[in-house]
Amino acid sequence: ETGSYLLPERAESRGTIRYAGMATVLYHLIRENAVLSIDEIESSLHFDLLAYFIKLFLANGDKQSQLLFTTHDINLLNEDFIRRDAVWFTEKNTAGETVLERLSGMGLHKNLSPYNAYRQGKLGAKPFIGKMFID
Repeated sequence: ETGSYLLPERAESRGTIRYAGMATVLYHLIRENAVLSIDEIESSLHFDLLAYFIKLFLANGDKQSQLLFTTHDINLLNEDFIRRDAVWFTEKNTAGETVLERLSGMGLHKNLSPYNAYRQGKLGAKPFIGKMFID
């Protein structure tokens, strides 16, 4: 039978619950001067929802709010709404210390794709995978 039905929260997907929570956070970021940091912002979210969330913040955040997030989703490097001076890579040095480097300081020509350069290993910050077969 068609109609509207209430679905208990425990039956919702993790992504739906996460996005509902992020919508609340977004509301506060837009309405107040706030700094919010989110670790692994892409967790449980479809890429389109992640991109939409960031675009909503950028388009509507006319106050002094800032959104600081970490992600493993390299698809954001393909998006033109992400400025190069806002992207930082982290990589461990030989002493095991985490080093930050800004994408805009890496000398990548403005016509070259950061996504492709990263995939080709030209920007560093890639995990060491090792060989495919175990001895």
